[in-house]
Amino acid sequence: MYFYSATVVYFCSGEWCVFTPALTSSIRNLPGRKIPLFVVYAELDPAPIQAQNMLLIEGLFKRDKMLPTIKQVLGHNHISITMHFNTKDLSLGPDILAFIATHSGRRGR
Repeated sequence: MYFYSATVVYFCSGEWCVFTPALTSSIRNLPGRKIPLFVVYAELDPAPIQAQNMLLIEGLFKRDKMLPTIKQVLGHNHISITMHFNTKDLSLGPDILAFIATHSGRRGR
């Protein structure tokens, strides 16, 4: 399994803490969870983030024997993908509303 190998050491709670992406990856929490999931990733994300996205999609496919709902947002990165909400940019908002409607039993509202 590929994890971005950078380790970040920072000062927290009065001591030195070590952050490694392998320890915080959401991929470790896939077993047992069965809620609708919309995987959204950005075209301009760095390679390590894109690799984690692909592992997540692959893990969900292996678990569920089908792909989750997936969207790549073109022209965005992991910051701008959320910062564009409530703007004229409609590259993701309508998809999120459709996903919610599909999984809430409130289609077509």
